[in-house]
Amino acid sequence: MTTTRTRRHRLKLWHRKKRYAIRLNKHLDRTYRVGVAVVGALMILLGVVMIPLPTPGFGWLTLFLGLGVLSTEFEWAHRVTHLIRRGYDAVLHWYLRRSAVSKTAMACGLIAVVLVGSWATGLLGMTGQWVSVDAAWLQGPLRG
Repeated sequence: MTTTRTRRHRLKLWHRKKRYAIRLNKHLDRTYRVGVAVVGALMILLGVVMIPLPTPGFGWLTLFLGLGVLSTEFEWAHRVTHLIRRGYDAVLHWYLRRSAVSKTAMACGLIAVVLVGSWATGLLGMTGQWVSVDAAWLQGPLRG
């Protein structure tokens, strides 16, 4: 654990030194910030496009990584990231205070919501075809 922390700390110091050197040159600094803005914005847009796709979580992961990239250079993105992290920590703390029965009920409810949503959008029918299960009811009502 300590080697990971020291390696991480050294990497952070190295990045800060390089970033400080870039800040000294006005044109290079502006180019760097534009590059960060473009990469972060593209990651966020790609994440938004990927959210409704059947692959679970990649859209949200890409969106939050893009926000993290933006937060390295822009204060507003850092504030948004901090706000999201604070909300996540509050929900996690609330969840951990629940009893085992409540946690189980919430997990079952979440699984039910995901299954109903997957069925309604036709995702179950698509994944059923991958494993040679071609039942008409798996297609769902919203599948055109």
